[in-house]
Amino acid sequence: MKKLFTLLAMTLIAIGASSQTTTTVGAEDNSTPWWTAFSDYYAIPANGSLHVEFTNYTSKENNWSNFLIVLANKEGHTAEETAGYAEYAVLRADNYGWGACYDENTRESNWNWEQFPNIMDGAKVKLDIARSGSSMTVNADVAGADGNSYFQKYTLDTKEAAADIVCYLSVEKGHLVIDNTKTVIGNGEPAETTTVGAEDNSTTWWSAFSDYYTIPSGKTLHVEFTNYTAKAENYQNWLALITTTEREAEGYYEYFVLRGDNYAWGDGKNTWNDPSNADYWGDGAYELTSNFNWDTFKNDMDGAKVVMEVTNDAANNQIHLMAQITTADGKSYFENFTKKQAGFPTAVANTIKMFLTTEGGHLVIDNTKTTVDDAATTQIATATKAPQQDAIYHIKGMRVKEAGRGLYIIGGKKVISRN
Repeated sequence: MKKLFTLLAMTLIAIGASSQTTTTVGAEDNSTPWWTAFSDYYAIPANGSLHVEFTNYTSKENNWSNFLIVLANKEGHTAEETAGYAEYAVLRADNYGWGACYDENTRESNWNWEQFPNIMDGAKVKLDIARSGSSMTVNADVAGADGNSYFQKYTLDTKEAAADIVCYLSVEKGHLVIDNTKTVIGNGEPAETTTVGAEDNSTTWWSAFSDYYTIPSGKTLHVEFTNYTAKAENYQNWLALITTTEREAEGYYEYFVLRGDNYAWGDGKNTWNDPSNADYWGDGAYELTSNFNWDTFKNDMDGAKVVMEVTNDAANNQIHLMAQITTADGKSYFENFTKKQAGFPTAVANTIKMFLTTEGGHLVIDNTKTTVDDAATTQIATATKAPQQDAIYHIKGMRVKEAGRGLYIIGGKKVISRN
């Protein structure tokens, strides 16, 4: 059994040369010249992590007049100053950078470029850096001065798995105020849980993600998490994305996106069309079933325990996802989805990716339960793996006694009822 631990524990370690609760980097009038002001050094161990929080101030002269994140092989600021000094990457707040590993990185953000200088003046930044082997993720969660939430994420291959990697911050035409009481270095021990999204359930669309899970052909990924929701809309719950590779990477393609309220899409098509579009994914291209009680759905999903299994059946050009849901008050539901050969313009690869996100909620993933096993070795009860052959569901997932006029799922297949 292969355990996948994707985020690293944050064991508290005293950081920084100063005992002050805050450190200011740069001139407070935002006149800081290039490469003249730096934070303390933070040494990130192999398979370790770093968490730093700071407020960013800017002169607003240019988009680059903001924070920079420097990742280097040793303490120092230039090779002329320190023999052997080299930079893996210098990452600028405005989605630009350089360094030995920069050209091979993947990056993503949701900046509002029209308002970017104003957003960044007084923005609160939570910086998380995690190492796994030679791979490094750099994620900045930003509370903008406009009151909105933003993120910037880089994924790098440093080609270095063993030695410490030194991080420090700099700024040009701005200044930073670092909260030293929040600085944490992780020692590489696995974190038992990972939180995706804001704990007050204010998470905006496409702004918070789990790590990636890799699923080889013939294998099943098993993930368990607790789902929390703002309860304003049915869609404010988990989403699972099955893809070819990581977001923003070359060749990225979504086989499908499954939402926690019995809704899915892919290739610009979805499972909630009117009956006249019954063949939007091709005849027999998918099966989507659930047994939710829609009258109580919003309350049921807040604090619900979700056991999810995703199987890569590349041999048959299919992908199966099963979710077993147990509510806080003990009720049991399921949501199952299979994307079949007819629905894939792109063949299922021998290795696929899965990641989770949420909107208007947050997820707490139990990393100790994450496994990848042979497809035959699953942990979800057989009763939830396939719909009853005579069961009838409305297209929204509600089970009904008989089909009226419209599109229904009967015995796991789409049927247009003329009754």
